Amino acid sequence: MVRRVAEVLHPRVRRLCLLANRPELYGFLGLPALPDRLPGRGPLGGLATALADLRQHGGRWALLAAGDMPWVSAAAVDLLLELAGPLEAERPVALVPTWEQGDEPLLALYSRGCQAAVETALARGQSRMNSFYDAAQVVFVPMEPYFPISALQRIFLNVNTFTDWCRAARREKDQAGPDS
Repeated sequence: MVRRVAEVLHPRVRRLCLLANRPELYGFLGLPALPDRLPGRGPLGGLATALADLRQHGGRWALLAAGDMPWVSAAAVDLLLELAGPLEAERPVALVPTWEQGDEPLLALYSRGCQAAVETALARGQSRMNSFYDAAQVVFVPMEPYFPISALQRIFLNVNTFTDWCRAARREKDQAGPDS
């Protein structure tokens, strides 16, 4: 699952790395794997790690994509990257997809200018992805004009357990037809 996400992202980014509590588990990917700077702080702690790494390597934008979203779409990533083009990366800006089932901060773009706002939220003991939004310009990107609901259900599918994975793989096979 993580390998597929990496394969989608790799041609679209200058530096691809994995953020994890236990990066040693992902050596098979052959990617730089960064341990969370603040373990146990969830995705917001991971974003803080990504933004610190981004600054260190001179990047402008961090594309956060959850490794448990097996069908991340190249087209969705390309859309976010295109929309980020004219925006100023020094300012705290987040491009967050949104659709009828809610916001998707785990497949989103964050400017390097978000680092201070994210660090401040973490210092206040907050760990929700939206806890720094009040200090950032958040551009919610409605996805329905670009993708049908059925595609969005697939793109943003989150797989947390082996049972979830089996169910998702079965549904994918059923939709592909009997010859797949």
